[in-house]
Amino acid sequence: MSSLAGHSRRQLRTKLQPVLYEPVLLDEAMTARTALLKVVRALCNHFFANLDCVRQDGCPESVHQLRIGVRRARVILSDFSGVMEDEEVPSLLDELRWFQRQLGPAREWDVTLDEILVPLWKGKRLSIKARGVIQIANAHRIVAHKDLQRSLNSARCRAFLKRLEQWKEILESADRRSGTAVGHAVPGWNMRSKKLARPVMDLASEALQARHAKVRKLGNVAHKLKEKELHKLRIELKELRYTAELFYGLWGNKKERKLVSAYLAGVKKLQVVLGVGHDIAIAGKLIRSIRSEAESVLKREIDEIRDQIAEEHKGDYTPLDKLWKRHARAKKFWETR
Repeated sequence: MSSLAGHSRRQLRTKLQPVLYEPVLLDEAMTARTALLKVVRALCNHFFANLDCVRQDGCPESVHQLRIGVRRARVILSDFSGVMEDEEVPSLLDELRWFQRQLGPAREWDVTLDEILVPLWKGKRLSIKARGVIQIANAHRIVAHKDLQRSLNSARCRAFLKRLEQWKEILESADRRSGTAVGHAVPGWNMRSKKLARPVMDLASEALQARHAKVRKLGNVAHKLKEKELHKLRIELKELRYTAELFYGLWGNKKERKLVSAYLAGVKKLQVVLGVGHDIAIAGKLIRSIRSEAESVLKREIDEIRDQIAEEHKGDYTPLDKLWKRHARAKKFWETR
């Protein structure tokens, strides 16, 4: 029995809980190599903990945390890709992107039901028609979660997970022996690359500036953006946030920490506003999809629900302009040295 399978079977005997990602605290004395290995270990631990939870019961929060972990891994590997000098990174990024797509439908139905549809009737008694709409939506959620479980058992997914498990075991074994794992081989990684000997501080500044520039390019015209472009801005903000959270410990004195906190707070507020708008757009699309299969007596109810959602959330983007102007004034903390 593989260690992954054995671990999963042992864990499934008890009720598992979703696990939040705990950022690794980096320091400026680290090389890119040491920082990368520490971060990859943390990413793997977070990934497998939530994967076990998803396999156990498809808990919506564990699906959410697993999806966050995959997104975060893609961002971090992209930030380090310029110094890794190996052929495996592009392939791994492709597999992470594929895995993230498998999680998407289940997560979208979870959000639509738990965060948008059900709250419409909070404190109210559900009518027969409303219960009918909820039942149709929940049936789609069940199908999406079953499809996710099938994807997790697919040959492609098993190969992907085996690859990650190998990395995790090698990194943990090397860490127990040496504490740094600097010279230990990881499949597909050229760990002796001279680029990995660069100070992580230099890499951090470059990554932050590159992601900041992408956000600034879109954000400066946010008031003109259509839904698709606003979604792209949301993704860019999320990636900037993950990069900033990855490297924030490198700016450790009191003044620098204050700048980092202010910068991150602005990014998070923008992300929340755009995230709510995106969730509403996805919910609208999913609700339209169930209208076509609903009985005629429910079609009017579905239309009324869509109108109600639109009315309750019509002002969601209102704070965007103000929040963007505030963020645009925030100091770029990585330029303080």
